[in-house]
Parts: sequence; C-alpha cells; structure tokens
Amino acid sequence: MSTSHRLEESLSKRRTASHRTPTAADVAGFRHAQGLGFSCAQAVAAEMRPGWTEGRTCRWMMDWLHDHGVRTMLHKPIVAIGPNSLAPDDQWGPPRGEGVTLREGDVAILDCSPVVDGYMWFLPQRPFGWIASWHGPGFLFTLSRRLVFPEVLGPHHHGPKTGVWAIEPHIRAGEFGAKFEELLIVEPDRAYWLDDISQRRITIAT
Repeated sequence: MSTSHRLEESLSKRRTASHRTPTAADVAGFRHAQGLGFSCAQAVAAEMRPGWTEGRTCRWMMDWLHDHGVRTMLHKPIVAIGPNSLAPDDQWGPPRGEGVTLREGDVAILDCSPVVDGYMWFLPQRPFGWIASWHGPGFLFTLSRRLVFPEVLGPHHHGPKTGVWAIEPHIRAGEFGAKFEELLIVEPDRAYWLDDISQRRITIAT
C-alpha cells in the first residue's frame, strides 16, 4: 500500500461531526436544500437557448439562487456544455470566463448546491465577506481543519459510514458525458436515498 493510501486509511478513522446520524430535522433540511438546487437547474434549463455560454448560464443560476434567498453554497454553479461534459473530475469546477457556447443538440450538465439554514453538508465559514463555497477561502479553511479524508468515501476509507453521503457518478461515452448526484442517508441499521423522486428523473433511452 502506498504512503498516500496508508495516510488516507489512518485519517479516515477520525470521527467528525459529519458522522453523526442525521435527525428527522436534518433530513428535512437536506431535502429542502436539494429541492431548491433541482428547481434552479430545471429553471435555467427551460431558459437556455443556442448561443448561451457556460459563463452566462452560471451567472443566471447565481442570480436565481440569490433571488430565492441563498447566500451560501457548497460550491458555485457548475455548467458543462458539449465537450466539457467529458472533463476529468480533477478539472470539474465553475466555468472560467464564458467557456463553451451551447449549440443545437448539445448536452449540458448543470450542477448547483445551495446551503439553506446550514444544509447541504456542512456550512462553510465566511471570512472576509466572501460568498462561502468550496471554491472560496472559507471552504479551504474548513477542509484543512477536517483533514478532508474522513469526509471522502474511497477504497481506503475505514472510518464510520453513518451520516449523509453525496453519490455523484460521472459517465463518459462517445462525444458527451452525463452526471447526476443523490444524497444517501446512512444510519446504523439502514441506508436510503434522500429523495427517491429524483431517481425517476433519470431516464436512459435504449
């Protein structure tokens, strides 16, 4: 086993607040925040037309979330159009500049994660008046404190599995990619999806 894997295994055993079994109020809070994220994605999808850029779409989503009372995000909206939907995970993030322009028939991946009343995951800190997100300094400070490994589920994770986990598969095939995310609630004796309705939104044509 490599040094990094041994480090991950060791640090993953640390117990953090994230491993606490969520209460009914927690589940309701996560579900409300997730529903707002879905609504934002559906709203911008209805507005997008050929000629829209990734940057314009991101700004539209930011404005929509702000208009609906969101002041903090786990991450800023991510928009990946056409070839960018194939981007490797280590290059996944908010658009830089205007990015790719939407063409007729293009695939677009829309991803946002608003924080509402302290939910989605944990509430990032907000130093210096920045909008907190994992792309800002508040998240980095929190990440450093938590040492990240207990919060990431991987093959070398040996810590507690209870809590709320984001399951986010990214599938790439041919000229485009597809991505979806759902939250898995793990209790000591059972596990269930936060919102089964969202699973019925995923359609695979054969």
